[in-house]
Amino acid sequence: MQNHIQPDRIMTYNGHKDEELGIAIKNLVYQAGKHDYFVDLFGGTGAASTAVNKRNNTKYVYNEKDKFIYNLFEVIADDKLYKRLAIEINEFKD
Repeated sequence: MQNHIQPDRIMTYNGHKDEELGIAIKNLVYQAGKHDYFVDLFGGTGAASTAVNKRNNTKYVYNEKDKFIYNLFEVIADDKLYKRLAIEINEFKD
């Protein structure tokens, strides 16, 4: 199995997946071998999505019914939007 360190969660969220589930997901994905999609059915904090080693030809789907949480992850996943968000947060702090 590949050595992968799961990033810290950026927020807590009711129903978040604990570290043990992240390890189980990582192991299951590794054992599954080649796959074209990874679907995080209950997105939340993204604990399942971040537990998986990224593969170039795999499509990742983050599913979350809370539109505000979903939007936050869309922004974080986009380099340009993430940088803009960081700038705006720093300006807000000042």
